[in-house]
Amino acid sequence: MGVPVGLKRALSRAKEMHLLLPADLYEALRERAAAEGVPVSALVRRLLRSCLG
Repeated sequence: MGVPVGLKRALSRAKEMHLLLPADLYEALRERAAAEGVPVSALVRRLLRSCLG
């Protein structure tokens, strides 16, 4: 079983970014992500998308 085409496309278009966050901000993001049952990276993507339109 291979990687789904949509996932392959998304990964090929992905750009890597590393963010340095203050510890308290990261903890708040981690707690919110855990409460929503999503990875921190998914929460950050969603927040950025909502802020950038």
